[in-house]
Amino acid sequence: MLAHLSALILTYNEAEDISGCLDTLKWANEIIIIDSLSTDNTLEICKNYTDKVYARKFDNFSAQRNFGITKATGDWILFVDADERVTPELKEEITNIITSNNHEFTGYFIPRKNILFNKWIKYSGWNNDKQLRFFMRGRGKWAGIVHEKVEVDGKVGQLTGFLVHNIDTRICDFVSKLNSYTNLEAQKLKEAKKPYKLRNLILQPPYVFFKCYFKHLGYKDGIQGLLLSSLMGIYWFLVYAKLWELYANQDSDNQSKATC
Repeated sequence: MLAHLSALILTYNEAEDISGCLDTLKWANEIIIIDSLSTDNTLEICKNYTDKVYARKFDNFSAQRNFGITKATGDWILFVDADERVTPELKEEITNIITSNNHEFTGYFIPRKNILFNKWIKYSGWNNDKQLRFFMRGRGKWAGIVHEKVEVDGKVGQLTGFLVHNIDTRICDFVSKLNSYTNLEAQKLKEAKKPYKLRNLILQPPYVFFKCYFKHLGYKDGIQGLLLSSLMGIYWFLVYAKLWELYANQDSDNQSKATC
C-alpha cells in the first residue's frame, strides 16, 4: 500500500494568505486545518479545499499542532504555515520519500526562503533557516509554547527543496505579530522561573541588533536588513519589559492584564 501524506495548517484570520498556501498543497492525500476561532472568512475559504476543518481555542502553538496530529490519518505529516508555500521541488522530494520503501530517516528539516517587506532575506541571521516540519506519524511531537520545535524519535535528515515564507509586506503587520510572540516569550520565561534583570532589558536589545546587523551581515539585506535587525532588538526589549510586568503584577488583580 502506498504511504499517504497529511498536510496540517494552523490558522487564525488568514483570509489573505490561506488560499495561496492551500493551492500548493492540493497534491497531499489529506489537508487538515486547525483554526483558532477566526473572525474573518478563513474557515469558508478552507472548506473549499478540505472538509477536515477543526476549531480549537488557542492556548499555545505546540498544543494546537499536537491536536492536529491526532486528527491525521496519513503515514507522514507535513506542517505548513498559512504564510508559507510549498515549491514544486519540495513537493517532488517529499513525494519520492513517502513512496519509497527505504525510510532511513523518520523526520526531515526543510530549508526556508524568507521574504520580508518584499525582499528575500539572505543575511541578518536568517540565511540558514531550516524547520523540522516533515516526519512520520507517531514519531514526532511538538514542544514549547513559542518558537516550538518537533521532537522526533529516530534519525533526522535534510531536504533541499524550499518552503517560501512570505512573512509580511507591512511593518504594522510584523509589529502586531511581534506583540503576540513577545507575550508568549515572556510567559515562557516566567514559567521557567527566569528572574527579571534590568541589565537584560538594557543590554539585550542592542546586542541583538549588533549581532543581526553586523555579525550576521544584515547590512547586506539593505533597508530590510536594518529594519529586521532593529525589530529583533525591539522584540527582546518587549520580552523583558513584559517579564518585568508579569512579576510586578503577579500578586495583584491586574495579573491578567500584564501583557496585551
